[in-house]
Formats: sequence, C-alpha cells, structure tokens
Amino acid sequence: MSGVLVAYCCALAPSLWLETGALRPSTVVTEILYLIVYIPSVFCVSLMSPSTAEAIPLLGSMLAGMAILSGPFRLARSRRPKRRSALRLPSMAVFMSLVWSATGVLVLAVVVSYWDRLSWPSFDTMYQIRLAARSVQDASPIGRYFTHWLARLLLPLLIAVALWRRTYWQLVLVAAAYAVLLAATAHKVYVVGPATVVGLHLLVRFVPKRIGVGLAVGSAAVLAVVAVVGWSMTTELVFVRTMGWSGLATYLYSDFVATHPYTWWSHVTGVGLVISNPYDTAIPLLIGGEYFRNPDLTSNAHFWAMDGLMAAGHAGVVVISMVCALLFRLVDELAESVVPTVAVPWLGSYATSLGDAGLFSALLTGGLAFALVVLWWFPRSLRVEGVEAASGRN
Repeated sequence: MSGVLVAYCCALAPSLWLETGALRPSTVVTEILYLIVYIPSVFCVSLMSPSTAEAIPLLGSMLAGMAILSGPFRLARSRRPKRRSALRLPSMAVFMSLVWSATGVLVLAVVVSYWDRLSWPSFDTMYQIRLAARSVQDASPIGRYFTHWLARLLLPLLIAVALWRRTYWQLVLVAAAYAVLLAATAHKVYVVGPATVVGLHLLVRFVPKRIGVGLAVGSAAVLAVVAVVGWSMTTELVFVRTMGWSGLATYLYSDFVATHPYTWWSHVTGVGLVISNPYDTAIPLLIGGEYFRNPDLTSNAHFWAMDGLMAAGHAGVVVISMVCALLFRLVDELAESVVPTVAVPWLGSYATSLGDAGLFSALLTGGLAFALVVLWWFPRSLRVEGVEAASGRN
C-alpha cells in the first residue's frame, strides 16, 4: 500500500506545474513524456522495487527531471517571437520541392536496400522482419539512418504541412511511404508516429488553449478504446510496447546498473573515443540478453534510461534532463516564429523518439539535429508574420 500511495503522489505532482495551454514544442513533448514514460515508470518502479524506501531515489530523480524539462517554457514565455528577414528564407515552392525530393530519394533507397526482404508484418512475423532488417543495416552503416530520417523527420513534417494547407491528397503519398517502411523494418513508430502528428494537429486546431488537457483526455480515450476492443495487435502496441515497456524499462535499467558499471556516456558516438566503454555490446542488446535471455532482442528505452540511468545512475537522470532542457530551449527559440499548427505537431512527434531511444540517438539517428536546421530555414509562408501578411492582403 505504501508503494501505491507513493506512486500516486509522484504521478500527480508534475500536474501542479505543467502548462495546459502552451503552444510550444518543448511543453507538448514534456507532457507526452509525462503521460507515456513518467507515469508508467513511477508505478512500475514503486510496485516492483523490493521496498518503497529503495524506490525513493529513482522516483526523486525522475520527478526532478520532469521539473527540469519544464524550465525552457518558464524562461521563454515572456519573450516575443523574433521576425526573420524574408531575404534569407526560401519560397514555399522551393522549400517543399526540396523536402519532397529528399523524401523520394530516401524512399527509393529503402526500397532498393530492402527489396528482397519487404514483407507485410503480422503479430507473429514482426520480430523476424526486424532481425532480417538488422542484417541490411549492419551491412550499410549510412543506410541504417534512412528509415529513421524518413519516419521521424521528413514524413511528420509533410503530414503537418499537408494538414495545415489542407492538401489532403499528399497524405496518401505519405501513407504509402510509411507502408514501405513498415514492410521493411516493422517498427511501431511507423504507426504511432503519424497518429501522433494527426492527433496533435487536431488538438492545436480545436483546443489550442487546453492542449495539455486534450492530451490527457485523448490518452485516456485511447486506453479505454483499446481495452474495450481487445484486439491483440492494438493491446500489444499500446499497453505493452508503449505504456508498459516504458515503465518496465526504467526499473530494469536501474536494476542493471545497481550491479554493473556505468558507461559515463561512453556509449554515445564520439564520447567513446575519450572514455572507455565497459561493454562490447550495444546497450539495448545488453538489456535484452540480461533480462530476457535473448541476445537478438533490442530492448530500446527512453532517454532517461539509456542516457541517464545507464550513464550515471540517478544522477545521470538529472544531468540528461538538463541537457534535454537546453535542447528544448533551442528548439523553442527556432520554432517561436513558425505557425504553431505546423511546428507543434511536427516537433511534438519527437516525443515518441525520446520515449523509445536516447537523446543523442534522437539527434542524429532520429534527425532532430537536421530538424533544427530546417526550422532555421523555414519559408516565410510557414511563419506567423507571413501568414499575418497574407491575411492582411486578403
């Protein structure tokens, strides 16, 4: 009972300061992480730990992490959007042509790379497809990024822009690209990602001043529908792979580092050149082999687990939260002049990346670093001042 009471208190605490109507990417990402990572983690850690006292340090570090992530909004909410010179920005036609061209090239590269392995996944064949895809990715160090850049960077951007411009026919092309990715590697992000962008678009469009409440109500509705329908695929996707695994991974990663050395971020590309990595195996495979006795099982986890607990334990959770907060501040700075109906759904979808991978993995593998460059180069037609000017002329 003490574990249950502590879990409820820790789960409810962030709701005292999280904003419910802030149209900023950092706030939306934080609220999504609160719902799909933090709350499941709090309950799993509280109820699986041998005692409530042993769970307190980890719960405290994650609670501090939630407070730190909300910092960028507190620092920036009084600032006014900066106006960018139109002379340095591309036209809408040039910008969209480049985005579509990059998307087409990467889709073609995926088709060529996975041609003899393309197979529509089912509940029974999903992991076989992923194992087959891994052999292709290991053979092509650069090609392994193509599917991630498409799923997390380019296609969500195209969805957000198409919904804002109401060019719905373009969504058919995007859906076809996601189908190719699903047949190639069978990852859940190809289903969860586009659904997240569409859902955020609807919230920004219809309840912009209560988007936090909308996220909570929408999440509860999804859980209720999946529970009532009871389809094995949706139950696996929502309750096990999304909500359940996030919480369980927090406990498993914490339990692992209790008896194993920290990486001190040596598992991050580049840092390993300076600090020796105590493990020869990738972190997700290491956890999969340790707890599920399957050396081929990739047990990816959220950034608090992979870049926090694995790197430096409870202190690592606080440190990586600070790094993430600085990144959120930069994203907000670049997105403050972009139309919220485009910026929030597109960048908000990166919550699924942070909920399923490390922060540094999201930057390179997930394409978030490139998203920052694209934000800086957004055309005037997708910026607030451009929309206001067009409305004035009309």
